[in-house]
Amino acid sequence: MRNDKKENGFSGIILKREKQQFQIKMYGQRDKSNQLAIHIDTKFGTASMGKIFVAVAIMKLIEQKKLSLETTLDNFYSTDLKEIDGDITIYELLTHTSGIQDYFDESIEEDYEQLWQKIPNYSIRKNSDIMPLFVDKKQDSKRRGEFIYNNAGYVLLADIIEKITDRDFDQVLKDLVFDKLHMSNTGYFELDNLPENTAIGYIKKQGEQPRSNIYSIDCKGTGAGGCYTTVMDICNFWDGLFSYEILSEKSISEMIKKHAGNEKEQCGLGVWLTDPIKSYPYIYIEGCDPGVSCISLFNPLEKDIFTVFSNYEDNVWELARNYLVEKKNSI
Repeated sequence: MRNDKKENGFSGIILKREKQQFQIKMYGQRDKSNQLAIHIDTKFGTASMGKIFVAVAIMKLIEQKKLSLETTLDNFYSTDLKEIDGDITIYELLTHTSGIQDYFDESIEEDYEQLWQKIPNYSIRKNSDIMPLFVDKKQDSKRRGEFIYNNAGYVLLADIIEKITDRDFDQVLKDLVFDKLHMSNTGYFELDNLPENTAIGYIKKQGEQPRSNIYSIDCKGTGAGGCYTTVMDICNFWDGLFSYEILSEKSISEMIKKHAGNEKEQCGLGVWLTDPIKSYPYIYIEGCDPGVSCISLFNPLEKDIFTVFSNYEDNVWELARNYLVEKKNSI
């Protein structure tokens, strides 16, 4: 394994594991100013990929009978949620079918940076900090029950984890998931206090020099995303999750079946589903923010993994599609 200069403009790391054999390629720099290369244990921001960790924690609380998929928001909130219906269920939040007006609607909005004209990004350090961006929005009842990708729902899920456990959700995830599955390089870090060997996210716009994303994303991740991790930690996550080290086989089976979706996307509970390739069904997690793009595919049958992290918003989805086409052609 070595670090190469950017290949076709790509900056990041690619991991492929098949039959427990690893192939890892690294390109570019984690820190341009100091010309620091990307390494196998470089931590990358993962944006919405972190939703899977929130979903795992919720499923664990369900196993512990502290809530259920049918539990409604009014069990945890009185008037705090203002315009949001109190009878929305945990299931609806997990499956993006709650109809909540999101603070960033990816179906109609393109510039995530515009959020911080209302609230400065450096002030977002816990779930409750971002809730003012959506709790006052007038709800459209016609949206409810329809699959519409929703960040706000996962902010509420993380906030519910905190209410049930009386602890910060990222500490719950550290104890429940990261420590148990030997994900020692994974955590929710603050942009203005990143640990060593963390990739700085860079924003590329045509005709401009790349710039850091420090003013463009939440200062610290929420239930909607923002976790930092490494490709090897994600391998540990997939292996541990599907060895039932955290959740039962029944809970995992519930998570990876189709619950909602449209003609383009199929949604489980915290994960996405691909169309099966004969005996090769894949599930995946992904994320995209200014200066962040990532995807990780996992085959529960063969235990194959394909993970790509980029700190330049590179097209990781094309690489994933090419990988699936390659797998299909090899059968």
